[in-house]
Formats: sequence, structure tokens, C-alpha cells
Amino acid sequence: MQITFDPKSATDLMMVTAIIDLCSDAVHSDEAAAVINVPPPNLGVELDSTGCPWLEDWHAGGKNTNKDGTWKAKRGVDQGGRIAAETAARQEHAKLAALQAQGAIVTGPASTVQQPAVPTRIVTHEDIDLLFNKLASDGTVDGAKFAAFWNDHNLDPSGIGDPAQNDLRCRIMDLMENEQVMAAYAPDPAPVGIPTGIPGA
Repeated sequence: MQITFDPKSATDLMMVTAIIDLCSDAVHSDEAAAVINVPPPNLGVELDSTGCPWLEDWHAGGKNTNKDGTWKAKRGVDQGGRIAAETAARQEHAKLAALQAQGAIVTGPASTVQQPAVPTRIVTHEDIDLLFNKLASDGTVDGAKFAAFWNDHNLDPSGIGDPAQNDLRCRIMDLMENEQVMAAYAPDPAPVGIPTGIPGA
């Protein structure tokens, strides 16, 4: 799984940090506390003298700084809210910097946090054949009716054997495993009330 975010967006920084906290134990709480006290690298983001990234919602548009090197506040913003947002942004930025130092993230115009890939479902031609044979042998589908399945679902059966067509095979399996879909291809019920055997015998 990959998570792409804009390192200049305070909201994105906070979201990624929350995801990292939930999904990874890359930064333990005692390590994070130590890292927060170290001036972080900037990850390609402009920082003020306190290590705070510029926050569009809280800081003046020209990215101007005060004499002490801190960002100038946007006019009319709640000062308590600004201070809280700056503190959170500094901490999140420090966590991301620690992860970058550990090689857990790669920065660039859009930074990416690498997570283990989720395995893809692999379906073979044989899997489809086995399922069809099971459905036909237990009376769930009528082979003659099933011929309409391909057109009904805009599927090209000629691609089933192509190794590159796993998505097609997955779609076919999903449809064949759906009882409601397969009900359309069920055998017709036997007529009721008609005597069996040879007439007149």
C-alpha cells in the first residue's frame, strides 16, 4: 500500500502521521519524544525558526516571518488555535523526519509512505473449470443455459487462458461464486404432476 501526500499541507502531514501511528511501530513513543526535541530536517518544506512548517490556514499568505524567524500569523485567526496547530505540525513534521531518516519514507514533490503490498487474488483457468464442474454436477447450473453467461456479463471467454488476464478470471470467479447471478442459469424445474415412465406401459 502506498500513501501519497503533499508535504506542504499541514492537514496531509497530520493525516499521514495518524496513519503511521496506527499502522507502524517504526517510531516508538520514547524515540519520538527524543526526536521531537531535535531540530528536524525540512523534508523539502519551508520551516520557520522553531521548525514549524508554513500552515495556510494559520499563517500570512506571503510566507513572511517575524523578527524572531517565526511565521507571521494570518489576520483574524484565533491565537490559541494557531499555537495548537503549530505545535501539532512541528511534532508531526518531526515524526516524518524521523521516518525519513530510517528510510521509511521517500520525499519529493509528493512524498510516499511505503507499506507492504496487499497480495492480489490469483485465479487460474483450472479454478474456473473446477467451479463450473462443481456447479454443473450439483445441479446449480444448466450447461446449455450457461452459454448465455458470457454475453450477459460482456465477458470474452477467449481470454481465460491468457496469463495476463487475471482480472478477467477474477471477475468471472466473482460472478460464478454469486448465488443470485448463478440463479439465472439454474436448470428449469421438473414439471409437476406428469407421470414418469413409458406412457401406456
